[in-house]
Amino acid sequence: MFLYPIHPSHRLERNQELVELLQHRYPVCEDMTKYESEREYLEGTASVVFDRMNGKLYMTRSPLSSEKLCRYLALHLDRLALGAENPTRCFFFDAVNKHGHPIHTTNFMMMIGTTLALVCSDAISNSRDREEVLAALRENHEVMEINQDQMDAYCAHVFEVATPHDDVYLVMSSRAKRNFSTEQMACLKRHYGNNIIDVKLDT
Repeated sequence: MFLYPIHPSHRLERNQELVELLQHRYPVCEDMTKYESEREYLEGTASVVFDRMNGKLYMTRSPLSSEKLCRYLALHLDRLALGAENPTRCFFFDAVNKHGHPIHTTNFMMMIGTTLALVCSDAISNSRDREEVLAALRENHEVMEINQDQMDAYCAHVFEVATPHDDVYLVMSSRAKRNFSTEQMACLKRHYGNNIIDVKLDT
C-alpha cells in the first residue's frame, strides 16, 4: 500500500480512519507523506496513470505531481516486482486543454485498461513527447484517441473494474457515454462487450 503526498488544497480528502483500516489489512506500507514538508506531491492515480502489467507510468507535469517522486515510485514498484525483467519506465509530458491552460491530473486525459487505452494526444504540448507516449501505449494496447471536447466531457475519466470472478467492467459517467461517437462505442464494446456501466453523473 502507498500513502501519497497530497497538495494542501486536497489534504482534507485524506481519511485517517480509512488509512488505519487499510494499514491493518495491508501491513506493508510505503509512506510518502513525509515529502509534503518538502512541497513535493504525487496524488496517486490522479497524478500517475499506471500500466502495471507492462511496467509503465505516465504523468503530466504539474504542481500536484513531482517527477522525482514518480521516479521514486517506479523504483519501489520494481523492488516489489521481484524477478521482473525490465525496470519500470516513466513518461513525463506537458499537457494543456483547448484554452491553453495546463492539465494538472493525468487521469483527466488518459486511461489504460487491460487491452485498450484512451488518450487525448492533442493535449500533449510537445510533438516528440506525443509520439513517444503514443508509441509506448501501442506496444501493448489498442489506442482510442479522443478530442479535446470529449476530454472536457470526461471521456478519459473512465475506470476499469473487476469482480471477484474476474469479470471486467468499464464504468463511466452518463455524460462521457453521450460524448463517445458511434464508432468509439463500437470499439469499447469490442473490448468490454455488454460490461459497460454508465452512472448518472453530469458534472
